[in-house]
Amino acid sequence: MPKPQFHPLRVADVEPLTDDSVAITFEVPPELADAYRFTHGQHLTIRGDDGERRSFSICTTPSSQRLTIGVKKLPGGVFSQGVVDHLHPGDELDVMTPAGRFTTVLDPASERSYVAIAAGSGITPVISIVSTILESEPAAQRAPAPRPVPLTPSDHADIEAAAAAIRDESIADAARRLITTARRFPRAKTADRSRGAV
Repeated sequence: MPKPQFHPLRVADVEPLTDDSVAITFEVPPELADAYRFTHGQHLTIRGDDGERRSFSICTTPSSQRLTIGVKKLPGGVFSQGVVDHLHPGDELDVMTPAGRFTTVLDPASERSYVAIAAGSGITPVISIVSTILESEPAAQRAPAPRPVPLTPSDHADIEAAAAAIRDESIADAARRLITTARRFPRAKTADRSRGAV
C-alpha cells in the first residue's frame, strides 16, 4: 500500500447541509485519480494553514466517483469555523490521500445482516459503509434484521446532513431509511459522563 501523501486539491463544491455543517467535494485531477481511490469507511486528513492536521470521514460511496467529506462547525474550532463560513468552490486545501481501516470486505453473494451504530457526526463514515453495503451486497437488504438501535433526536440532523451529501438517489435511500428508523424511537439515554454509562 502506497504511503499517504498530501496534494493540493481544488474544492469543487461546498454544499450547506445544516446551519453549522457543510459537505465539501474535491476535484481530483486525472493524474491523481488512483491515489485518491478510496474504500468505504476511510477518511481524509487536511492540513490547515496553521500546520495542524485534521481528519474527516468520507461520506460518499466509492462508485459515486465523488470525494466528499462532511465538516461540522465546532465551538472554538478555528479550522471548522473557517471552512463552514468562508470556504468556496475554487479554493484549494492540502489533502492527504485516503487512509483508514474502518471498513469491511464485501461479497456480492453474501446475505449477511449488519447493524450500524453511530452518534452525532460519527454517522458520516457509517453512511458511506451502509450505502456501499446495500449497493455491493443486494441480498443484505433481504436478510433478517435485528431490532434497530435507537438514535437520539440530536442525531437526526447529522443523518439528514449525511443523506444530503449523497447525490445518487438509490444510495441516498439508505440514509433516509436510517432517518425513518431513528424517528420511530423516543429519546435514548445520553451518556452519563460521571459513570461512563449510556
